[in-house]
Amino acid sequence: MSNKNKKVSPLKHYEGTPAGQHPHPHDNPFDEAVQQGMEDDKDYLMQTGASSNQQQIANALANQNAMQTQADASYDAFANTTFTNFFGDLENPYAGIQTEFDNLGAGYQNVTDGMQNVTQGMTSVMDETYTYFDRSGAKRTGTRPKYQNVYADAKNVFAGARNTFAGMSNAYEGLQNQFAGMENAYAGLENQYEGMENRYEDMTVDMRAADFQAQQGQQQRANIMQGLRGAAGSSGVAGLAQAMAGQGQLQAQQQAAGIAQQERQNRMMAAQEGSRIDMTQRGEASRLASQAAAGTMQNQAMMRQGAAQLQSQQAQAAMANQMASRQGEMQAQQMRMQGAAQQQQMILGGAQTLQNQTIGAAQTLQSQQIAAAQSLQGIEAQSAMQNQQMQFQGATNAQQNAIAQNNLIAQGAWAADMAAAQGAMDIQGMEFGQQSTLLGIDYANLAGANEAVQMGYANELAYAGLEQGVNMQNSANNANKSSWFDKALQAYTVYSLSGGPGSDRRLKKNINKIGESPSGLNIYSFEYKDSKYGKGLFQGVMSDEIPQEAVIQMDNGYDAVDYSKLDVEFKQI
Repeated sequence: MSNKNKKVSPLKHYEGTPAGQHPHPHDNPFDEAVQQGMEDDKDYLMQTGASSNQQQIANALANQNAMQTQADASYDAFANTTFTNFFGDLENPYAGIQTEFDNLGAGYQNVTDGMQNVTQGMTSVMDETYTYFDRSGAKRTGTRPKYQNVYADAKNVFAGARNTFAGMSNAYEGLQNQFAGMENAYAGLENQYEGMENRYEDMTVDMRAADFQAQQGQQQRANIMQGLRGAAGSSGVAGLAQAMAGQGQLQAQQQAAGIAQQERQNRMMAAQEGSRIDMTQRGEASRLASQAAAGTMQNQAMMRQGAAQLQSQQAQAAMANQMASRQGEMQAQQMRMQGAAQQQQMILGGAQTLQNQTIGAAQTLQSQQIAAAQSLQGIEAQSAMQNQQMQFQGATNAQQNAIAQNNLIAQGAWAADMAAAQGAMDIQGMEFGQQSTLLGIDYANLAGANEAVQMGYANELAYAGLEQGVNMQNSANNANKSSWFDKALQAYTVYSLSGGPGSDRRLKKNINKIGESPSGLNIYSFEYKDSKYGKGLFQGVMSDEIPQEAVIQMDNGYDAVDYSKLDVEFKQI
């Protein structure tokens, strides 16, 4: 099918182009074809284009009237919508619930009130009741101690005990001091160190060393003076000879002084050794004299000590015999008295124990009787109290259960009423939202119909201008009329069907997927890299992701898309 026989609607020029925004004039391939020259085929183009445009205007006006009628109807329905407050007639389910209650414990009594003292009137087990007559002869009763003191008539078994140690004699009386009259063996000892001579008292001081030092000092001063005279011009040789002679004399004197010191040292050592020998001899003589005196004193002390010990032992033996005799007699007396005391204690203790056991048994029996009476009385009171408490608790539980039941019924009724009212309100809101949506759709369709009418009139004006331009072309290009017209018509068709400048991914930027079409095609938002293709954010597809029958290859090497074959709308968003 040739392009001449294919009718292309001029409205396709704006398909996929935002309302009120036209493609760049230099990017319209149909305009470029007209500029290149269109001569003898103007009648066919004009007839075909004008007829199609007029038909589109008629269709657009009919659609505009239909959309206006639909929008008016939707507006009337929307404006006449009435709303109902479904919560206005709700009743308070808690209004009739009982709020006043009786005190269930008001008539309860004190179960312990009136209880008796079980110990009142009891008598002591230690006392007994007896009958007697007073002075007037009247019979009386009284209480008196029931038990007697078993120790009241106890006797002191230690009375009459005698002191068995009385009359003992002192066995140490008349003993003699065996150490009386002892002689001092150290008396008459001589001091062996008395009369010792001081071997150092004749020692003398050797002055030759001191004299030598004095002479040496004088000689040094003379040498200094001599040296000064030599420096002043005197004969140096004579001075030197005299200095050397003086030096030799000093050396001789020094040697003599050293010998004298050695001799003095020898005498000192001899005196020291002599003194040490004298001290040793006299010390040994003193030690021997002391040792002899000590031996004599020790023998004398041992003899006197032996006699004293023998005398003391004899006195101790006599005293021990006397003490043993008296002590044995005392122990026998204590044992007799202790036996009598123990016998008396056992008799009295047995009587006391028996009496205590009798009293204890009576007290235990009395305590048990009191405890049993108190326990029985407590059990009766506790049983009555528990019975009263159980009755009160039962009545309270029944009352609380009734209150809880009424609350649950009221809560259920309130929840049901609220749920029903809320459901009705939700449905009313959804219906109103549906009407709002339909009204918006109708107004959008009306706007589209208005835009289609405006576009038809704009195309009609464009055709008028196109016809004028064609009439001005040179008729010399008749031979090329078919080729240029086919080319222009094909370019115009491709441009119109492709949704504007093209749908090639390479022409776009900021590409983001925003959804999918009913057939599963990806829908993207994007911007054109070159603002001459359009400014702002657009919606469409990518040519490399759609069926190939909807892809159109353009002369500039980019892909275009025939959106009439897709379920995706190309638009500015």
